[in-house]
Amino acid sequence: SPKIMEVPEKPEKHLLQLPGSVGSGLLSPRLSERSDSSDISRRVSNCSAGSEMPSVQYPGVLWQWKHKSGWRNYDQKSINKLEEAYRMGETKARVQTGKKGSTPMEIFFEDLLQHDPITGNTRHVQRVGPWGVMLELARFCRSCKRMLETGRPRREVFAEYQKRRAALHKAFDDADNVPIPDMYKETGCVSHLVRSVIFFAFTMFI
Repeated sequence: SPKIMEVPEKPEKHLLQLPGSVGSGLLSPRLSERSDSSDISRRVSNCSAGSEMPSVQYPGVLWQWKHKSGWRNYDQKSINKLEEAYRMGETKARVQTGKKGSTPMEIFFEDLLQHDPITGNTRHVQRVGPWGVMLELARFCRSCKRMLETGRPRREVFAEYQKRRAALHKAFDDADNVPIPDMYKETGCVSHLVRSVIFFAFTMFI
C-alpha cells in the first residue's frame, strides 16, 4: 500500500512570533531602550524649540548697563529692541529685565541712563558697536519725522522727561478739581417757569 506521509499542521501565528518582537506585545530591552531614547530626544528638541534664544539682528552691537563690578550686557532680546529704537530716532525705550525678565526699565538715549520707574534708581548705560555717518544721518531724519508726526520733542534727556511728566500729572489733577458751573439760575422768570409743575407736565406730554 502507498506510504502516507503526515504533513505537520501549520503552526499558529503566535507560535511563529519570537519573544521580544513587536507582535508579541513584549519589547526586548534593546528595543525598549531605543524607544525611550527617541522619546527623550523628541522632548528635548521640543523644549529647546520652545525656549529658542532670540537671533542677533544687529551683529557686533551690544547694549550694556553699569554694575558696581563693571559693565554687563543686556539680554539679546533687549539688545535688539534698544538698537531698533535707537536707529529709529526714539529718545527712549522700555525693556523687561531681571532674572525673570519682568522688571520694567526705561532707557534714555540722549544721556544714556537706565531708569527704574518702580524704585526711581538710575544707572549708566552704553552702546558698543559700529556706527557711522550714514547711520547717524538716518537716525536724525527719522527723529525729525517722528517729531512732526507725534509732536514729541526730537531730543529729550531724562530730567526734561521727568519735568514734562510732572506737568502732565499736575494738569490732570487740576482738571479734576475744576468746579462744575451751575447751568440753571435760581432766580428769574425763566427759572420759575422751568421749575413749575405745568412746564414739567407739558414736557412729559410732548
